[in-house]
Amino acid sequence: MQEFNLIPRVQASLAAAEDDIAMDIADAIHQQVDDNWQSGQDAQGAPWAPNAPSTIRAKGGSTPLVDSEETREDMGTASVGGGVARYGPTTERAGKLLAIHEHGVPEKNIPARPVIGPAADYGEDVAGRVAARSLARALKQL
Repeated sequence: MQEFNLIPRVQASLAAAEDDIAMDIADAIHQQVDDNWQSGQDAQGAPWAPNAPSTIRAKGGSTPLVDSEETREDMGTASVGGGVARYGPTTERAGKLLAIHEHGVPEKNIPARPVIGPAADYGEDVAGRVAARSLARALKQL
């Protein structure tokens, strides 16, 4: 009878897949935020506060945070190694705008339109499912 010990190969495969799994989760968050942004919703599907009538007149549209695609396009993912990936603003300008909208500025009549908090919550919700798919893909390569 021959013995098989696949544990070292499985461990090596899982270690090699850590960064891919993290990026798959970050990419899922990015896609969800991007899809919902277009319809004025956060990553969990909660609608953002509507634009004020004066804002609608000034920018010619009623969907919040879409007068310029620049902020949405300046969101992205990055692998930082060790099974960690990040999602968030990739430019200083986008970071500043998102900081304003995350909590709002009541004294300037800017309501909260959170992006990062709901994105993190969404990530927690889908991490297990995304990781399971990624792990299955990695283990099929054994």
